[in-house]
Amino acid sequence: MIQTTVGKQWKIKMMIFILFGVGIGLWGLLDATIVYPARGERHAKWAKLAYLQASEASGRLQFATIDDPRSDYERLKSAAREIETELQEAQARSLTRVEYEKQRELALLGWLTALARIGHLQPEFTTIDDPRADLEALTEELKSKNPPKPLAAYDIPTQWLIVVAGLGLGGYLIFLFMKVSRISFGYEPETKTLALPDGRKLTPADIREVDKRKWDKFIVFLQLKERDEEIRIDLYRHHPLEEWILDMEKDTEGYEPPEEDEADDESEEPVGAGAGSDAKD
Repeated sequence: MIQTTVGKQWKIKMMIFILFGVGIGLWGLLDATIVYPARGERHAKWAKLAYLQASEASGRLQFATIDDPRSDYERLKSAAREIETELQEAQARSLTRVEYEKQRELALLGWLTALARIGHLQPEFTTIDDPRADLEALTEELKSKNPPKPLAAYDIPTQWLIVVAGLGLGGYLIFLFMKVSRISFGYEPETKTLALPDGRKLTPADIREVDKRKWDKFIVFLQLKERDEEIRIDLYRHHPLEEWILDMEKDTEGYEPPEEDEADDESEEPVGAGAGSDAKD
């Protein structure tokens, strides 16, 4: 009894999808753990510099350390519109001191937001032992650089969703490929006996009809006589199962060969066959 193998085209298709899923997942993992956090850290430096500059302008540079960044972040985030309105009013009334203070609060919100995007909203990242030294160091470091695009709140979470989707798809397809690889059909050409993966054996005499309603999708249904049972078989995943089913179908009861296109019986005359037939010397 000969055995089926995994269909070549299905195998290639699965390999492509597996590589695609795993590749996308790993790409998302790289972005989520390295690329996006690194960009967020670079932006946080610019935001910290803006905060230190605003603190210096408001005369509060020595108080730049933030002891409870999460609490301050939530407070400033909820009051952001109010702070912006107060800043506009101060600018309109030339209230320089108030203007500087509101600019400092908005700059602090920008810095804390940048830290929140990369999970650094803890006191160890907002403690500044020497604000003046930090201000000078950041000014020197960033003077010849361009600020990166800030991270959106959804940037890193989206990459983790891509990781889950890509690796999840790849993992499922690997499982499916292994499962299909363990499934095998057998066939005895002499007796036209098909051995199913569950151990049952079928001959053309057991089949009432070979139902091809999904033949275009490489699916066939074997309608059995005695048990009034329908067996669904995927022809695409197992080779050469399609050939075996067609071979068995020829010996099933009531089998009718498919109609073939009528051949054109009119044969073309050879070139020159009728020319010059009457011209004899």
